[in-house]
This record gives sequence, structure tokens and C-alpha cells, in this order.
Amino acid sequence: SALTGLLFLVLGAVKLGTMVKYLPYPVVGGFLAGMGWLLVCGAFGILTDVSPGLSQLPVLFQPELLVRWLPSLAFAVGLLVLLSRASHPVILPAMIVAAIGAFYLALWLTDTPVSTAAAQGWLLGLFPESALWPPLTFSDLAHVHWPSILGQAGNIATALIMSLVAILLNTSALELTVRQEIELNRELKSAGLANLVAGLGGGLPGYQALILSVLGHWMNARSRLVGLVPAVLCGAMLFFGASFLSYFPKPVLGGLLLLSGLALLAEWAVAAWFKLSRAEYGIVLLILMVIAWAGVPAGVGVGILLAIVHFVVSYSRVEVVRHALSGYDIGSNVDRSRPERQTLREKGDWLWVLELQGFLFFGTANRLLDRVRQRFQNPALTPPRFLLLDFRQVRGMDASAVLSFARMRQIADAQGIALVLTQLSPRICRQLAAEGLSGEGPGACPVFEDLDHGVEWCEEQILLM
Repeated sequence: SALTGLLFLVLGAVKLGTMVKYLPYPVVGGFLAGMGWLLVCGAFGILTDVSPGLSQLPVLFQPELLVRWLPSLAFAVGLLVLLSRASHPVILPAMIVAAIGAFYLALWLTDTPVSTAAAQGWLLGLFPESALWPPLTFSDLAHVHWPSILGQAGNIATALIMSLVAILLNTSALELTVRQEIELNRELKSAGLANLVAGLGGGLPGYQALILSVLGHWMNARSRLVGLVPAVLCGAMLFFGASFLSYFPKPVLGGLLLLSGLALLAEWAVAAWFKLSRAEYGIVLLILMVIAWAGVPAGVGVGILLAIVHFVVSYSRVEVVRHALSGYDIGSNVDRSRPERQTLREKGDWLWVLELQGFLFFGTANRLLDRVRQRFQNPALTPPRFLLLDFRQVRGMDASAVLSFARMRQIADAQGIALVLTQLSPRICRQLAAEGLSGEGPGACPVFEDLDHGVEWCEEQILLM
């Protein structure tokens, strides 16, 4: 816990919490849907002591189990409908108190003793009457077997990473649910301080609770009492015992879990169909299925991978050619004679100018290469003598794009077409020079400072032919 707190504090201090802002929207939505599914499964597990699954589905409909979860489901659905129509902070606590009263009224009407209800599994069970926290003392440290702890360094590191991923996912998901910006670095610092204190007391690593925070939002409770009241209750149980929890009805607890789970599933597995594209909605559902089958880390990992693939495919469809021009459409600012202008008009299709834009990577660069190849091989069009590529609107490119331009140069050379480059940024110029496309080396393409000078050079070459 102490190491987790230090990690959170350091990351919050250097403002790395904002990295989660780059997490794709469908991934966070799939995570929330997965949390909803896990809550529903947890509720059924608490209510029936049966692990939910396709193989166990017929078992849940047996009369002795049906009576255990059906009232909780009705309670959850009723709360869900009520909270969707009204948003007063007293509604949920009042309904919980009413549900507890209804449970004990049913016990009284059926003449069922509390001890019998506990033995039949209708109550949470026995909790110790004494304090739950025997504090550690400095003398206890003498009994620690440090080699065993050091031998778990790998597992401790895994716990640190999982805690970091969990707090960032929870906070980002909460931000999306409440539709309000959250200062992630401040949340990291507050969780870091809490973990340091918990570590000194022998507590477990912790972080902001997504479901409890969302529940407070659904209650329309905007007061700090939402956090203070549970803190006081937990502190009381920690120091004075939690025996009163033994009398809390399982159907009410299961209903609250079902309420949270069904609300998240309704928002991200149903309503998301109308808010997201089909591909993004498919990512949400796939994350939900992977979380249900293999757990949260696998689901989020698969979701990020699919989101990256979706982004690459979508961005590859972006048109990187801002304008495609010929000698008929563009000319240099040089004042030429009438015969020269006439010659350039007659040979206008000898010059093909492509004004590029955006960031060039393997997807967009490959589309550009296909376009150039089709133009060169189109028998219905006169092949150009000069291909001018203007990079004024290009923000950057990766190594695969450089290789695409190298292949483009090979295709142009094979057909006797000169490749001309204009307005290269210093970085792009260095990238192309590494493949011999620019610079002072033999066979380098002509490079000009702007489009006008490049067009002027091409016109001079055309007039000499």
C-alpha cells in the first residue's frame, strides 16, 4: 500500500495522469459495460451462492433459487425506473430503508426467526463483534521474514501496475459517466496520500471506487457527505466491530449491486448502439465479452488493440491529396512569352501536381502510392513527364511512408517520369535523404523551397523538350 501511494504521488506530481485522456472512448465504454456485467454476476453469486454462467443458467431458475434473486431483480429494476424519473438524493436511502423494513416484515409475517433466516442464507452472516483492526507495532516488524517479501517483488510490482491501471480507468470512466471533467493528477495525489496512511495501518492498496461514485451521481447527491458518511461508518466498524452488518438482508445488497450493474449495461450495451458507430459499438461489445470470459485486464487490452486497428483503418481512408492539379490548372509566376505559354498549354498534361496534407503513415502513404501507380498505368490518359509532390501541408510521416515514396521513385524512374519535391520541412527532408530521395547525393530528386519554384523548374524542362 505504501509503495502504491508513493507511485500515485510521483505520477500525480509529474502530471502523468493526463495520459489516460488518450484512452479511446469505446475502450472506456467497454470497460464500464464489463463492470456492469461483473456486478450483475457478483449479485447473483451473493444471492444464490452459484457462480453465474451459461452452464449454470438453468440452475438459477429452480424454484429454491428463483425466490432468492427474483425479488432483488424487481427491487433493482424498480429503483432504476424510479431514479430515471426522479433525482432527489433522499430517494435511494429511503428505498433501502423501506426494503430492509419490508424484509423484516416478511420474516414477522411468516413467523421466521432471525436466526433461521441467517442459517438459510438470507442475511450477510456473522461478523466479529470486536474491532477489526489490530494495529501493527514496531515490535511486530521483528517477526517479518523479509526474504519472503523480497521474493514476491514481481507480484508486488504487478499489484502496483494493476492499481495504477485501475485508478486511471476508474477515474476516466467516472468522468465519462458524470459528464464532468476530473483533474486526474489531483485524484492520483489524493489516492497516493490515502494509500500511504492505509499502508502505515496495515491496509490494502485502494483507489477511487467507480461504482460507489456513480451511485452517488445517480442519487443526485452533490454533497461531501456522500463520502464522509461511508467513511464514518467504515471507521466505526474498524474500531468498534461490525456485528450489526450480520443483520443486513442479502436481497437488499444484491438489489443494489443489480441496480448498478444493470444501469451500466443499459447505458453501454444498449443505449450505446444509438450513440456510437457500428465499429465502435462492436468494440464495446467485444470488450464486454472478453471481460466476462477472461477478466478486466484482457478485455481492456483487447479493446485498446482493436481501437488502434480501428483508428488506423479509419485514418487510412482520409484523403491525403489536398489538390491534384495539372499544367492546365497551375503555372508559375514567371512572365513568359506568348509562344512559351502556348507550348505549356499544349503540354499541360506533362505536369501532374499533388498537394499533400496531414500525417503520412503506412495506410495513407500506401493509398497515395496506389493512386500514383494507377495514374501512370491508365491507358486513357497521357502519362505525365513530371510528378511534383508539395509537402507544405504535411505535418510528418513515419518510416513506412518514406519507403512508399522510395517505391514511388522506382516506378517513376521505370517510366521516365521525374519526381520533384517542394517545401520539405527539415525533418521530412532528413527522412527522405536517408533513402536518397533528397539532399546532394547522386540520383536525388529535385527539391525546391516552395511550390512556385518547383513548377517553374518543371516548366523550364518542358520548354527544353
